[in-house]
Amino acid sequence: MTANSISFLKPKLSRKELKALKNAQADQPVSLSFDTLRVFTANQATPVEQIMFNASMTEEMSYQQTVKVETNDFTPGMLDGETLMNKVGKRDFFKTQVIMLFSIASLGLVIGFFIAYFI
Repeated sequence: MTANSISFLKPKLSRKELKALKNAQADQPVSLSFDTLRVFTANQATPVEQIMFNASMTEEMSYQQTVKVETNDFTPGMLDGETLMNKVGKRDFFKTQVIMLFSIASLGLVIGFFIAYFI
């Protein structure tokens, strides 16, 4: 017996009966459905009063209507995640860069004067 063979109780079937049997089997799609009792009861409609009666406190809060809150003082920096600490950090970083630039330039000038004076 192979996977494609069909075993029958009758010894022989006519070609028409075999064709009708194969068509009947081909029309039924193969599906794996494991509906448990919990899933079956969850798919059934229940009255709202019963849902609210059996709901916990947090579930009741989730059923409440929500209201969109709009903020008028919106700045584009908030989109980038810029906070007050980030602004202070950036400003201090730029200050240190400016100080280092002027100190390097002034030291280069001083070294240039010493080389020109002694040579």
